[in-house]
This record gives sequence, structure tokens and C-alpha cells, in this order.
Amino acid sequence: MPTIGILLPGSTLYPSIGMDFLQGIKSCFKFHQYGDVTYQVGMIGFGLKDDEIYTAAEKLVVADDCDVVIAFAGDYHAAKLFPLFAAAGKLLIITNAGTNYPEPFDPPVSHTLFHSLNDCLCCFLTGKYAARQEGGHGATMIASFFDGGYRHTHAMNNAFQLSGGAIKHYYVNHFKKEEFNTDTLKAFIKDNADVKKVLAVLSGDVARFIFKDLAAIQRESKLQWYASPMMFDCTPGDFEEPKPVVPEGMCGYTNWVPELDNETNQAFLDHYKMEIGKEANIFSLQGWENALLTIQYLQQRKTAANTEAAIGNLTGKQIASPRGDIYLQEERHILAPAYLVKAV
Repeated sequence: MPTIGILLPGSTLYPSIGMDFLQGIKSCFKFHQYGDVTYQVGMIGFGLKDDEIYTAAEKLVVADDCDVVIAFAGDYHAAKLFPLFAAAGKLLIITNAGTNYPEPFDPPVSHTLFHSLNDCLCCFLTGKYAARQEGGHGATMIASFFDGGYRHTHAMNNAFQLSGGAIKHYYVNHFKKEEFNTDTLKAFIKDNADVKKVLAVLSGDVARFIFKDLAAIQRESKLQWYASPMMFDCTPGDFEEPKPVVPEGMCGYTNWVPELDNETNQAFLDHYKMEIGKEANIFSLQGWENALLTIQYLQQRKTAANTEAAIGNLTGKQIASPRGDIYLQEERHILAPAYLVKAV
């Protein structure tokens, strides 16, 4: 009977993130009827402090004897954690949205897999796509103070410029509602009618505030929006309305949307709704996919000599996920499809 350790994050933007992620993991194991599974759960807050994460992980490995630990944290935490898992001969899965570039570890880490939603890759593809569309070479770059601290903003910006585009104006706003103000952004839009393209990297409430505040000027200026993955997400949170009214034609690359037309996705949506009693979102999908990866590892571990051998057997193996086939590449990162979507 395997024991799965899970380190859950906190979030001011998405209050339900830990709950949705955990429910995704548990519902996936139940869907695949993977026998009796024991779960040990720890909380790591915002996942910023190495020592706190190490202490929580150490408890799961040593005191709770977990076979696998799934940590919702940044890739860079692996440098401090992997010696613990190497000594114990257990597997660590670091999972996140992928809003930072993969960390270059030298020497490479062992006993560790990196599972992200590849947000940086999606943003890079969106920036590249935006530069090649009609509407001129110039663009306005929009991000919140929160999102601007991650590399997905750089990925979209860099791809746009490498593909021949030019950023004409940067707008960064605070993610707190009480400090929200778009006066400078509106002034630029009015004074620069030829700059139609908007590159937007926004999470949570801020995207909704922007859409609502720019609704009038959007109708007048016919701005072309190119958005980061989280702007297509419908995760409930501390929002004024269940779903925002987004600019017509807003497009971009994303990792998953509920509308993906494949049997695995439909099975996931149906089972999650039946099991949990609510609609699946990106975080429950992330939990589900981590469970898929864990199940595949545990299957390999039955015959492999050790954890490293089991990881080797997994490398390159396709795993059917709701967002399409995913696989583990040689640097131990999960790769998955990216989809170009458009709001209608």
C-alpha cells in the first residue's frame, strides 16, 4: 500500500488552490482504482522558504515513510531537497505552473522529477504568434506587480521582440483591488491609436479588473489581446463574478481548457464532477496529472532496482492526460501539448 506525501501551497490569488490540487490527486487514484493509498499532507504556505519546505518534506519522508512526495513549489527548491530523497531512496516530484524557466542544476539532481504546466513555454509561443499577426509591429505590455515577478512575462515579451515586434509601452499594476488604477494605460491607448496589440500576463482578480475597466476603450480602439494561460482559466476565487467578460477574439497558447475534445479529458471532467461535486479547474487538473505520473512511477518501481532505475524506465514514456499525451524528457521535466485558443 503506497503512501503519498503532498506539500500544499497557499495563495492570496486562488484561495482554493490547495484543496483543488489535493482533490485532483485523490480523484485520479480513485478513478484508476489504484488499491489502497495513504495520504500524508503538509502545508508550506507560499512555498518561499527553503528551510520550512525541507522540514515539512523531512517529516513526510522520515516520520511518515512516504514512497513519493509531491511538492507544490518552485524548481529551485530541489537543490536542497534532493539529497534527502537520494538518501532515503524515495521520489520527489516538484510541481508548479511553470512561470519560471527550468533551473539548470550542476550536477543534475537525482530522485526528482519536475512537473509544470509549462506557462513560460505557452507565453513564449503567444509572444511569437502575436508578432506575426496583422496589426502592426508595436504592442503594449500589461502585467500586474505579482505576475511581473515571474519569468513568463519575460518569455512573452522576449518572443515578441525576437520575432520582429516592439514594446511601445509597459503597464504594471498592483494586484490589490484597492490600489488598482489604469489611468496611464488609458492615456497611452488614446494617444497611440496605431498600437493595437496588447500582450497581457495577468492572474486572478487583476485580469477581471482590467477587462471591466477597459471595456469602453476596448470597444472604441478594437485592441487585439494576446494572453497568458491563466487568463483563460475559470478557477473560482475572490471574484466579483463567476466568469469575466473577456475581450472578443483574445487569444493565446495555454496548457489546458475544459473544452479540449478528447476522451481522456471528458472522463476526467465527468469523474471529478461526480466525485467532488463541482467543476474541475486547472489546479484539479494539475493534481490529477501528478497522480498519473505517480501511478506510472509506482508501476515501474515494482520491477526496477531502485528509484533512479524506475525514473529511467519512465523517460520518454507517453502518459495519456486530459490535456493530451505527456512525457518525461531526459532532463526530467514533463512536456505536454500547448493549445492556441481564442475567446468568443
